[in-house]
Amino acid sequence: LELTNYAITQGFNWKYLKNDYVHLIVRCNQDACPRRLHASVIRQGPQFAIKTMNNIHIKGKLLDKPIYRASEMKRDLRRDYDISIPYH
Repeated sequence: LELTNYAITQGFNWKYLKNDYVHLIVRCNQDACPRRLHASVIRQGPQFAIKTMNNIHIKGKLLDKPIYRASEMKRDLRRDYDISIPYH
């Protein structure tokens, strides 16, 4: 429920990669976005603790800079995430 509320307030959707009694792994619904969260259960209780979270969402950059050129996006992805993609 907390993840859903967070996603709604931030304006994006999670895609569940794993959701069981021990682990929770989700990522942003947008394929190119690096936003991820990994959590595990705390001492067999109903609560989970966040172990790792990449909270950077590509949509945020597009909102901050509506005229975001492909060459700038390519440069930022390489610099920020070490991802190399072709221009086209």
